[in-house]
Amino acid sequence: MPEKKLLFICEDKELAHTVKQSLDNQIFTVITAQSHLQAITIMDKTDVDVIIAPAYETNIGGLEFVKFLRSKESDYVIPKKYLILYGDEDTRDEVFRSNLLVDDFLLYPFYEPELIWRAKLGFNYITQIQELFQKLSIDSNTNTLTPDGFYLVLESEINRISRHTRNFSLLLITIINLDDILLNFGKDWQGWIEKKFLMHLRNNLRNYDQVSKLDTNMYVVLVPDADSHSLKGLDKRLKKEYKSFFSELKHMGLTEDLQIVHRGISIGILQNANKKDEVFEFVKHWLTKEKEVNTPKDEFMMCTFSEFGPEVEYL
Repeated sequence: MPEKKLLFICEDKELAHTVKQSLDNQIFTVITAQSHLQAITIMDKTDVDVIIAPAYETNIGGLEFVKFLRSKESDYVIPKKYLILYGDEDTRDEVFRSNLLVDDFLLYPFYEPELIWRAKLGFNYITQIQELFQKLSIDSNTNTLTPDGFYLVLESEINRISRHTRNFSLLLITIINLDDILLNFGKDWQGWIEKKFLMHLRNNLRNYDQVSKLDTNMYVVLVPDADSHSLKGLDKRLKKEYKSFFSELKHMGLTEDLQIVHRGISIGILQNANKKDEVFEFVKHWLTKEKEVNTPKDEFMMCTFSEFGPEVEYL
């Protein structure tokens, strides 16, 4: 299970140290920041689950920090955070009147037991959100992303690369004649073949690569930080791995003429090209178009988005 992290923002170094000591003894790790902007910088590099932040201004105002955070969440740039603001009674009234999405408020000075209790409530809430996402986004039979889950992850990845000028790749995998296994051998054999195929597939993926089942015989792999060379390298490794997969099928007496076809695309967004929505729609269109191809064949392309639009090159 990933390590749980809490980010505590406080200008007072002594208070920050005291709070860190109190909370570090619990079930989570505490990271401290002296200002809202420093906290934003930390979140660019480190995933945190719960944030305790001053409602008053450091280098930016507390409410401005809330707006920034929720905006990033709604754009899928960062996962949902549990946000606790702290301050005096007048500040609390201002926060409540703002109608901003603040999860909790602590009156300052706060008592240590209350601080720990509120933090634990935050982690429990985030855990429930993550479990709900898991249920909605993961196909329990194959442990792959559902199509809805995939598009959420895709949107998040597009937002990420648009900020860091990086590439990601998609590999669309079609198992031709898999339906014949269902007709000739039944559902159990088809399920066994699917699990074997996914095992061989995951042997060649990193733990943060994402696999989604789009159709009964079609999968898509989202590969972060992968340009066209990395995509072609993955294609080559998988083709080698499939030899072992087909050998297992032959050993089990499954002689149906299964074939595996790869179609891939590498996506890049140049700096200052504000094309996130366009990239998302382009990828959706590419997947929809490729799903409708009756006799697919291996094909790879690279697409770079600039301020002038997409530039496509076939590999």
